[in-house]
Amino acid sequence: MRSPFLSVPSPWAALSVITALSLPTVARAADAAIPIDSARGQAASGGPAETAPSLEELDGKIRLLERKLEVKEEEEAARKEQAAAVTAGKDGFSLISADKESTLKFKFFQHTDGRYYFEDGDNKLPNTLLLRRVRPVLEGTVGKYYNFRVQPEFAATFQILDAYGELAFWPGARLRIGKSKTPLGLERIQSSQDMALVEFAHPTSLTPNYDLGISLLGDFLDESIGYYVGVFNGAVDGASRDADLNDDKDLIGRVFAQPFKNGRVEPLQGLGLGFAASWGKRFGDAANTELAAYKTEGQQTFYAYRSVADKASAVAYNAATKAVSNTAAVAGDSGTARAVGGQYRLNPQGYWYFGPFGLLGEYIASTQEVGKGGANAGEKATLTTTAWQATASWVLTGESPSFKGFKPRHPVSLSGGDAGGNANGFGALELVARYSRLDADADAFPLYANPASAAEEAATWTAGLNWYLSRYAKLSADYAWTEFRGGGASGADRPEEKTFFGRLQTAF
Repeated sequence: MRSPFLSVPSPWAALSVITALSLPTVARAADAAIPIDSARGQAASGGPAETAPSLEELDGKIRLLERKLEVKEEEEAARKEQAAAVTAGKDGFSLISADKESTLKFKFFQHTDGRYYFEDGDNKLPNTLLLRRVRPVLEGTVGKYYNFRVQPEFAATFQILDAYGELAFWPGARLRIGKSKTPLGLERIQSSQDMALVEFAHPTSLTPNYDLGISLLGDFLDESIGYYVGVFNGAVDGASRDADLNDDKDLIGRVFAQPFKNGRVEPLQGLGLGFAASWGKRFGDAANTELAAYKTEGQQTFYAYRSVADKASAVAYNAATKAVSNTAAVAGDSGTARAVGGQYRLNPQGYWYFGPFGLLGEYIASTQEVGKGGANAGEKATLTTTAWQATASWVLTGESPSFKGFKPRHPVSLSGGDAGGNANGFGALELVARYSRLDADADAFPLYANPASAAEEAATWTAGLNWYLSRYAKLSADYAWTEFRGGGASGADRPEEKTFFGRLQTAF
């Protein structure tokens, strides 16, 4: 803490010093009035005589004191510059080196969920509380140009999600090496802490999750244009990968623009449009098919390719009548579908935020060459699965949302407001509605997907309410209703799925 004495401006300090020095001098002079005569008396009597300091001597003392003050202030400033800083705030805890070229940040967030399945008379789907995400995050910069980030997942099965380093010599081109989120899918890229609804929409099922790769990314024009391109091991739809299963790699790229971000047209400043794509090859076998299964928001699998488990019903199909008949089990793995070649994904995407309103949408098409093994190794087809979603949100308490979330103006406080001087409040309320849909390729049935268990189409309506108690805590309640086409026995539709979700999010 700076000394109050040091905070006095230099002229006033000088005046203070003069006054301080003058008072005892005056006092001595007053006292000397008598001693002068006394001195004269003493001189007269032959004793020693005292003399008052001259103006030159006083001026010298003042200059000496002023210089001492200046030196002390310089030492205080140098001490502050050389000291490392420790902070705790909205972005977590951080340690900053004295030269400001190295930082270390610690963050954390947790999702504790509850799921309740309606109309589940047979109790096939357990209503449960679960830890959906428990993730500490350690990230920082070393020596100004070298970034790093490590993010493990402690919920369910332990795994490392992020573990990468970056060479960041120029903001417009950072070289990243390691494991991170792949740049495909708008909802996939969004932080889990900023999701408007508890679970992902159907398009995110068609995107890879965390994967290892070498990538180049950056921003231009005050972050109004961003790009991200990289070569990755190649994870299947919806999956993460730590090591590749073959020599082929995936090329993934994304370009995103906010053309009016820095303009004067306020309603368009929150508009962003982008496009992402991937291309690669993958080859599976009976044990690792390299094909994905797709789940509902309630995390129930509604579409999967044929596997060894259902090969007995694999092959008898009458194209004229569209009837499927179960036959004797086939030999070996000839009933199991697997990836046998190239895959590409196309992903147009965008969002728009204005005032309390937000809108996010995207479309994804995932095309994969699929075949079988054993006696059916010659069978091959190119299948395309598509999905899209539109999510609308409205903040009832008037805050302005964004792709990176928002904080409530008046967080809940029962002790006279928060540390920022805000009065007691109720937090912020946000209403959300979403429609999403996934369509499997009709040519996948019945040779590559079993129509008695895999639905050709899933369409989901989701409504949600978020209560932001503060920027560190959020309560969410969602209801999702999914209808299916196909996927039931004897050509029937799979039963509808109706699920309630609750979530407590804590994050700093």
